[in-house]
Amino acid sequence: MLLDDGIYQGSESSFYRVLKQADQLHHQGRSRAPKNIKAIIKELHHWRIKHKDKIPPKSKLEEAMSYSLNQFDKFQRYLEDGKMRPGLC
Repeated sequence: MLLDDGIYQGSESSFYRVLKQADQLHHQGRSRAPKNIKAIIKELHHWRIKHKDKIPPKSKLEEAMSYSLNQFDKFQRYLEDGKMRPGLC
């Protein structure tokens, strides 16, 4: 691997080996959601419903809150089937 200065620091496999030995090499792919994710999302959804009237109308926060509430069903479908792409729910 070359640093920005063009200095050779070692091969990519050397970096992986060092990271693995230091237990710093973790899977970077798709991770699983926590087992209680449905309960967390449900609690967050209920909180948003409860507090939506306390947000100033026509503010960016109100816009974001409305969007998240309007998209909740699609988000839940995505949680049910993690293989589904978010835009296709």
